[in-house]
Amino acid sequence: MKRARKVFSVFLCLALMLAQLVSAAYALGGDSIPAETGIIEESGGGEKSTSGGIEESSEVEPGEIKETDGTEGSDDGDKSHVEPGEAGDGDGPGEGGELEEEPSDSGEPGQTSEPVIPEEPDEVEIPITTFKDDFTVMQNVYTYVYTDHINWYLNDKNATEYQIDSARELFGLAELVNGTAKDDEDKPIKAVDFSGKRITLTDDIDLSEVCHQAMVGSGTDPGVEKVSWQPIGTIDTQFKGVFDGGGHAISGLYINSDKTHLGLFGYISDAKIRDLTVEGSVKYVGTAWNSYVSGIAAYVAGTCELEGLTSSVALDNPSNNTGGIAAYMSGTSKISRCINHGEIHSGDSYAGGILGRGNNSQAVISNCYVTADIKGKYSTGAIVGSFNTSATLRDCFYYNPGGGMTIANSGSPENCYYLSDTPVEGAKGVAKDADAFKYGEVAYLLNGRSAHRSNWVQGKDYPIFGDESTEPLYRISIAPHIRDSDIKFEFIDLGESLHPILEENGGKSLYVPKGTRISIKFSKGTPYFMPEGICIPDESQVGVYYIEVSEEDAVVTFGTEAELTQPTLSWYSKDEVTFFINFEPELRGLELLVNSDDPELKDNFIGKTVILGRNIELHGDWKPIGTGSDKPFKGTFDGNGHSISGLKIGSSAKDGAVEGDYQGFFGYTQGT
Repeated sequence: MKRARKVFSVFLCLALMLAQLVSAAYALGGDSIPAETGIIEESGGGEKSTSGGIEESSEVEPGEIKETDGTEGSDDGDKSHVEPGEAGDGDGPGEGGELEEEPSDSGEPGQTSEPVIPEEPDEVEIPITTFKDDFTVMQNVYTYVYTDHINWYLNDKNATEYQIDSARELFGLAELVNGTAKDDEDKPIKAVDFSGKRITLTDDIDLSEVCHQAMVGSGTDPGVEKVSWQPIGTIDTQFKGVFDGGGHAISGLYINSDKTHLGLFGYISDAKIRDLTVEGSVKYVGTAWNSYVSGIAAYVAGTCELEGLTSSVALDNPSNNTGGIAAYMSGTSKISRCINHGEIHSGDSYAGGILGRGNNSQAVISNCYVTADIKGKYSTGAIVGSFNTSATLRDCFYYNPGGGMTIANSGSPENCYYLSDTPVEGAKGVAKDADAFKYGEVAYLLNGRSAHRSNWVQGKDYPIFGDESTEPLYRISIAPHIRDSDIKFEFIDLGESLHPILEENGGKSLYVPKGTRISIKFSKGTPYFMPEGICIPDESQVGVYYIEVSEEDAVVTFGTEAELTQPTLSWYSKDEVTFFINFEPELRGLELLVNSDDPELKDNFIGKTVILGRNIELHGDWKPIGTGSDKPFKGTFDGNGHSISGLKIGSSAKDGAVEGDYQGFFGYTQGT
């Protein structure tokens, strides 16, 4: 029973019992009840009593009351129930809450029957402006009971699984974790960190009932003042459980506060938050140096997991540490498969679309993306603002037509991309144009290239997360062995869903699911292919070949028979850091890049890796890779268990040598 109703009912019953005893005592004594008692007075004459609101006349027999409210003669003779506070109609309690005397079975006056207990009153609307301490909610809500919003926990404190489905219950979670909840006796409940417990959201929630902007009233409507959400967890009372959003959304998050650690969650440690979307706005209006502002979790400590989260929360913070998913992270936490669509405006340092700052952290951020504007003065990045070198950032992208920017202000992002037609000066990550994002190239790269993972699938304009049913993308690449080949080609009959991506080497690539068949038309000569057997002649069309994707990428170079003996750079791009070499002309292309005198072409491969994709047999003299201290190889060459045969080094090894005759597959290397 709700507290307001319970208290009222108990009070009413006590009043009725007292009235019965008083009435019985006076009846047995043969005296009338004095008017000053507030109970109906039996005058026995023609005077009217005004104490009980019921009219009596001299014709009334002893022990009876004459009805004067218009009900006399009605079909319903039972008038025993009267709403609290109303006057009786002659057969029920009067204004003072007393019961009338009724004739006994013997007909003797002064005898009373058992009291009539009134029904519980209906719950009434009571204007409430205070919801636990200084937390204001909208006007005219139903009677508030202290434990209604936390009964899901109080009903079984030892449970390990809980479900919540309303804004009030989510606010109750914040109170329980923060140590501000009270029991049904209005006594404080010790803070609950929910360690070892799981809380599952079973429905979408609109928080506007418990947090909102100020609303200006009109006429008799006074409006409401602004009310900020109270984040779940503080520096002293941290959330340590599992919060499973169940794929649901929380909308209407509103914070406008001078307190620090702002977000849906304020402080979490060794916790898990997953499968949740949050929409709203958070604004810090204080003056603290470190404020910690986020859409999901402001401060993340220990070993936490944030997975499958989407923030569409606009963040405004004049101070430090602002992040779409987490503002600050320490320890060994992980963030994966998270998205931020909320704009971030930071007036100072450490702002990032996913994470503001990772400090003293061995955290891992992977498979995340950001589409919103990210603005800050210092240490600002599309994915991470600041990251120490022991942390890992990989397989992420930033897609914002408003302009590209660095993936992270510090650290070394791996396999990360940002939207831009040209590289942004000093930016970490690889620039890719809109076609690369829209037609599968970036999705293919994020999935590990030929590893063909299914973490990502192609969306409308950019990659989106895949699932267990996702088919990986495969690359079909056709490139001339030399850029100015006499033979020309084009893809035909592609349809609207496929669009070739132009490569730096003059080739074109398509990114398609397994089983796709692609036709290519060659002109101005008969092509020779390397490797053979991938491009199959189409007997029905002259000069047309087709490729059908099975379990591997289809990467083919073509040219005249004479062209195929020359070194090729069809495998190389300045923007990439990992390369696969499968054929002798490609291996000779590596030697050409390292030993080149052309500054536009020369590359010592520092920080890059070259992986051998198959066994290669060399033909003719070999010129060592790296000829001296001015032309060293500084990268990583991974033979991947394969072999290179036919190595022969003649007088050509001395060409260009400046510090002696360096002979071998590699002539001169440098690095750690």
